Amino acid sequence: MPEIGSVREELALFGFELHGFSVFTVKGFEKNPDYIIKKGLEEAVVEVGGPNKGRDQIQDIPGALTLREPQLMALLSL
Repeated sequence: MPEIGSVREELALFGFELHGFSVFTVKGFEKNPDYIIKKGLEEAVVEVGGPNKGRDQIQDIPGALTLREPQLMALLSL
């Protein structure tokens, strides 16, 4: 059975691509966020997590977003 965190990340990937974003994984940080998403001139660093997910992995990245389950469900339902 897959871990719930992996399922959340796959659903986020699907949702971003569904809405026309290019999705890239991130390497090179001490604590890597999950994705960089891009669409046109828009770009965001995204960390996907559950209800207790903090900003530890993205605290040093200006403008980075934490996507939790309510936002993930909204992303998939649009």
